[in-house]
Amino acid sequence: MYHHPDIKVYGLLFRTLLARPDLRSSVRVFSRMYESLEEDPGWRLNTNHPEREDFNYLKLVARQLRLGDDGDPEFHGSFRWIFGNLEDDLFGYDMFKAHATFNSLITSIVLILATQIQVAAIDVDDGLYRRKNWEPFDGQFIQPFPYLPRYLTQKKTSFDSIRAIIFRNPYHYMPDNLGLYRLAFIFPALPNVRHVLFQHLAGDRPQYYVADKCEGIRLRPELDWTALQSLDNLSFHTCARHNGPIPYIGIQDLVQKCKSLSRLMFRFKYPDKPDLFSPVDLVRAILPAEKTLVSLELFCSIAKIPHQLDITLLDKTIKQFINLTRLVLDEQLFCHHWTSTAGDCPDTCLVDVLPQTVTDLTVRRHDKYKAVPDIIRLGGETRSGNFPCLAKLQIYVLNDLGELYFHWHQNEHLFDSQYLLHGSLQNSGRKYSMHWS
Repeated sequence: MYHHPDIKVYGLLFRTLLARPDLRSSVRVFSRMYESLEEDPGWRLNTNHPEREDFNYLKLVARQLRLGDDGDPEFHGSFRWIFGNLEDDLFGYDMFKAHATFNSLITSIVLILATQIQVAAIDVDDGLYRRKNWEPFDGQFIQPFPYLPRYLTQKKTSFDSIRAIIFRNPYHYMPDNLGLYRLAFIFPALPNVRHVLFQHLAGDRPQYYVADKCEGIRLRPELDWTALQSLDNLSFHTCARHNGPIPYIGIQDLVQKCKSLSRLMFRFKYPDKPDLFSPVDLVRAILPAEKTLVSLELFCSIAKIPHQLDITLLDKTIKQFINLTRLVLDEQLFCHHWTSTAGDCPDTCLVDVLPQTVTDLTVRRHDKYKAVPDIIRLGGETRSGNFPCLAKLQIYVLNDLGELYFHWHQNEHLFDSQYLLHGSLQNSGRKYSMHWS
């Protein structure tokens, strides 16, 4: 069970690992996103449930691992909202900072104790999305206590066993910025990563954001990351931005560095703002991988089909991926029957864009489907000898529940959890499969 522990109380896990050093190498997966499918683990620890953790013990562990010192007021103060009265914390600044600090502490302890961990998450949430309307303290953004940077600076070590890293809640304020500048310290310590997942690549630019605050900061440290040369798998879940475009330039520059990239997954989840996402622009951004990409998965909305502009849908550019064998698409990414300007269009939406090299095709179809004629046309084309490589077609029918669950449809929320946890499309809707030989 320690390969992928279901953590309810961190302190209990740490007590076990410290008492049983032989078990440390058995922990292979650590990511708060996997701990519970019912609630956001980031909000578990609040003043209503302090009994879940022994914070005195966590402080003791931090000191034992030389992650903090009681003589440092920031280290001691980060626990103040647990132990003390925060009635004077009118704007929630101390609480949010302490919360981010706690997450940073937990991540640091796990990475140090679990010597053979293979999947880990780094939370780069700076708290801005929880306090959009408040001025930053002393003109600076909230930053958690630097447990991990200090440890890596002192120990000069690296996490060689990590193969997959999840960057949680990065913020990008510019088209070419993926929001990783706060993590410049971690890249030299991750030499063997092969899979990178951006979880909630958010882009709210606060009104009080000032560009000159970033002067002297390496805004794109990931481009100097040597592991990119061997990176095999890149995922964006979700690429969410409320008030600006997707960072296509940042994605393109990142893919340009990935000389061995074979798999890419991208998910956009704002059906109420379809004008922010252009499938064809995304495909153009990842074209640097046209010779290496084998699997491409593109997911657009939450079971609800938006009316995207006709010119943003996939076009023949996707055929430039000369080694693409697996393709997963939502129907609104290619089907012109959904667009308000298309009018009467032929049933060639799918065959016009499908690369000849694809052997395994999956289409996620809405229950108010409009792409069925295109799918039938594909079957006819296949019988006529076109698409000779295509051996498998799977159709998933998404169920429009009509009600939202924290802005997500419940079936789509379940799909997200299943996909991230198992890397598969199980339980995302009704499935129909066809095989040709």
